[in-house]
Amino acid sequence: MTTKKTHVNSRSLFARLSHLDKLLFAKNLSIMVRAGLPLKQAVGLLENQSSSGTMRKISHNLSHDLDNGLSLAQGLKKYRRIFGNLFISLIAIGEESGSLDQSLDHLAKQLEESYELKKKVQAAMVYPIIILSISVLLGAGVIFFILPKLIPLFESLKITLPWSTRLIIWLANVTKNYFYILLSAFLFVIIGLPIISRIKIIKNINHIIWLKLPLIKQLIQQINMANFCRILSVLLKGGIPLAQAMEITGQSTDNLVYQHHLNKTAIFVQEGKNISDYFTIYPQIFSTNTTQLIRAAENSGKLEEILMYLAEFYDKESGRRLENLSNLIGPILLLAIGLVVTILALGIVTPIYQMSQGIVK
Repeated sequence: MTTKKTHVNSRSLFARLSHLDKLLFAKNLSIMVRAGLPLKQAVGLLENQSSSGTMRKISHNLSHDLDNGLSLAQGLKKYRRIFGNLFISLIAIGEESGSLDQSLDHLAKQLEESYELKKKVQAAMVYPIIILSISVLLGAGVIFFILPKLIPLFESLKITLPWSTRLIIWLANVTKNYFYILLSAFLFVIIGLPIISRIKIIKNINHIIWLKLPLIKQLIQQINMANFCRILSVLLKGGIPLAQAMEITGQSTDNLVYQHHLNKTAIFVQEGKNISDYFTIYPQIFSTNTTQLIRAAENSGKLEEILMYLAEFYDKESGRRLENLSNLIGPILLLAIGLVVTILALGIVTPIYQMSQGIVK
């Protein structure tokens, strides 16, 4: 099989290599290198073991690059859009210092923490999504199957219909008259918005808005601070100079607001200033307590340890806040569904009751 046949385009496959694939690559390679396997042999084993077709092709190409005298980091640079600067920089430092197994171990731990955080966010959203889905199905069932049979009856009654019934009739008429417009809007929200939100300017606006929402603001801050502290700590532990580590950390941050500020912080560090000097200017982004701890760590020379402590602290706080937010949203959604069901029940039952009373009289 030729290299050309197994070439992987990093642009086309960027979305097809999962976070878990990269985590398993780093973790398994770390174990094999630590066990004493030659790097070429370890990468070859990964090619055979991986369940991801993309990862198998990448591993094959990396193995070919190693045969041609390239380093692992040089081979990975072809897939920078897939692996990112953090991944490549740590491996490069590990190869240069002869501690590749340690760099891979640090990288695997960072990826694992990031993966666990994503799973927590997804788990927190499961219950609200189920509740919303049930409410949408319930509303659609009433509007499309029950109301068409009852509305002609209600409109023929010579009685004053209650407000709940008039509201239901109005909603049914709007749905009927503007069905395709409403369907297009629904599909746009489900399909179009996720695509549009990837545009950088839209993504930046979204991130700014999220950081202004009362219930969400602190959660976003905690997640991003945990990410910042962990990545920078891992880079420093891997032997990367602070200025370069700050630059890589900024590039590895998904939130564009924090990315902007961390890139500015990197410039501060390159000018010989401290991280805390920049953080002090923006207390609404970087909490005062965190800034003070980082300043103390900079003065004591224990920045790496304090950053990892802060990462663990923010991980726990964000997990607790996620759980509280999920517990808060659930009852609110149930209350909203209960209100909708009550209005539907009153709107349907009340006219029928009034009609039966008229027949009895």
